[in-house]
Amino acid sequence: MVKRYYQDGVGMRPFFTSFPRLQSFVTLAETEEDYLKINAIDAIDWIHQDSLSGSLTPWPCEYTLTDLRISICGIPRPDITHDRKGRKCHPVVEESYPGEGRMIHRRVYERLARFVNLEVLWLGSNSYYSKEPDMRSRKVMNHQYECLEMSLESGLDRLEGLKRLQVLNISLMATKIGQKEAQWMAEYWPKLREIRGLENRGHARKARQWIKENSPRISAPFLPTK
Repeated sequence: MVKRYYQDGVGMRPFFTSFPRLQSFVTLAETEEDYLKINAIDAIDWIHQDSLSGSLTPWPCEYTLTDLRISICGIPRPDITHDRKGRKCHPVVEESYPGEGRMIHRRVYERLARFVNLEVLWLGSNSYYSKEPDMRSRKVMNHQYECLEMSLESGLDRLEGLKRLQVLNISLMATKIGQKEAQWMAEYWPKLREIRGLENRGHARKARQWIKENSPRISAPFLPTK
């Protein structure tokens, strides 16, 4: 029985298409020791649609996977014009036509929605501490900008069927989770007990406040922005 794999970002998809009993797939770091194993899969590779019909190609592990920790990159985000420090920036991935980013969002959600028995979903990675040559510890923040918005406008509601989801990690991702997304998660993910990585500012702060006041079963520890 296949339990867990670490990958380097090259050729990840064959693990999903070749192992019908895959239960856990982890590529995101929890500790500095794991950092070299961090990598991402491109959104187009993740979607994996039939070139003729446009429908998603079935993966044999869709009913067995319960723990997925993976960074999905390459999603156009024309809405991001400044980085987390307020500096003006250009989109990491440009749209080739208007609306492409939204289309890719929807297809990525559709693929995630097929893992109906997911209990743990990490799309963001934690910060970690790296030893400098002089042995000082330096905190490294692995921000994601070409990632899922996790907003209802972008298609989050396509994940309605993940009824067994218990832990969601969106640490260091440029998401747009606000109060209405928090309400939706509390309603449609009845076993959700933790949202990891909500920042203590903007829409995310409102989401955390709503969770605290209305859904005490869900823990939402905030992520420092610096």
